[in-house]
Amino acid sequence: MPYKFHFLNVGYGSCIILEWNGKIIVIDCKKGDKEYNEDNLTDYIETSEIELLIITHPHIDHFDGVYEIFEKNIEVKEVWITPYDLRKEDIESDPESYKEYFILIDTIRNYGIPIRKVSRSKKPLYFSEDIPGAQIFVLNPPKNINQVKNRTVHDGCIVLKVITPGKTAVLGSDARDLTWKVIDDYASHLLPGDIFNVSHHGAADGLEKGVLEKVNPEYIILSAKTRLYEGIPDPETIDYYENFKKGKFLRTDEDGTIVIE
Repeated sequence: MPYKFHFLNVGYGSCIILEWNGKIIVIDCKKGDKEYNEDNLTDYIETSEIELLIITHPHIDHFDGVYEIFEKNIEVKEVWITPYDLRKEDIESDPESYKEYFILIDTIRNYGIPIRKVSRSKKPLYFSEDIPGAQIFVLNPPKNINQVKNRTVHDGCIVLKVITPGKTAVLGSDARDLTWKVIDDYASHLLPGDIFNVSHHGAADGLEKGVLEKVNPEYIILSAKTRLYEGIPDPETIDYYENFKKGKFLRTDEDGTIVIE
């Protein structure tokens, strides 16, 4: 059975599934709104266990669907989170997200699920006989993220390079353009990939043109919902993605859930 990447239509947010022969890895888990024909992970795919759940950063549009995983008694073997330490100014900027994030992390601990704080590494941090041939590299954040002055929560989000025997993918979460420049300096050899997941739902601050040139993807995937936040997606940024020299541009708010294998 080939590997499949599923980019779920969850509205404004993100939920990505890597699937192989009934085994799945989940990167972020936004809860879709059924009233708008959006998908939820637990309704979309039948599974009794998740090999790995990665919560890229503590914004609610990346994790509010996790509770349904527990409600449906789906076993989660391991959880990865960012090592970014939230500061007072972070919490004051989005108190609802961070309050819910702390509750979620406590819930995960109460279930006895191992939690691992991951930072960038030139070696894969995930490889398993259960999903043969799959490797996951962490491209961001750096280990010293909490010593970086003027850092933001998006600077601390987990950015991934996923390698399978079929497709490879660069998954940007909500990384800023400055973060992409750091990634390019640190691990430019890991940037080329078949799939590129657009950063920050198409916001202007998520695009670094030089990095996209190096990824040179066959598919460019946007997870977004229009007319919810001003400037996201950003029209000029989307125009750049749509006209990129090679990549086929797809977006969940227009194309629905996207599956690539």
